[in-house]
Amino acid sequence: KTFFWYGGFSEWQNIKNIVLAQSFDEFHCADEFSYTGGNAWGCPDGALFAEISKYMEKNKSDKIFHMVLTVTNHPPYTLNVVKEGFPKADLKQKLPDSIGKDEATLMELGHMWYADKAIGDFVRKTEKMVPDALFIITGDHSERFNFAKEQPSFVKAGIPCVFYGAAIDK
Repeated sequence: KTFFWYGGFSEWQNIKNIVLAQSFDEFHCADEFSYTGGNAWGCPDGALFAEISKYMEKNKSDKIFHMVLTVTNHPPYTLNVVKEGFPKADLKQKLPDSIGKDEATLMELGHMWYADKAIGDFVRKTEKMVPDALFIITGDHSERFNFAKEQPSFVKAGIPCVFYGAAIDK
């Protein structure tokens, strides 16, 4: 089976119909989930990954490809990331001079931290449940943040892709 999980809403860019037209067996999105703390884009990543984990726990014997598209890294930045554990004050002290220490920048950095934390928590939980799982983590577009004053073009346009799992060699 193939599942597409989206942290946003099914109406965005007709995504539900497009996904299903690409032969995914199922499409699930924020429209279906109970959560708090969302914004105009949808639900927080933690809520999205909780729904996926809940499904996986109930269907442990199923062989499923899960594709996940999150939305936490999009403004407006409305999550209380400090409440989630973001070390805002500590980070502010450690930022290099090339990165601003203003509240807007810290809020963006906090949402990046939260997205990374939610993915990491999900991967750690899932690899215990499915030891042979393969995780492929990438972005859907290049970075839109310009924190550093000087950036080479590959930093502005590059999209990292991480392959992670028990069978992947470093």
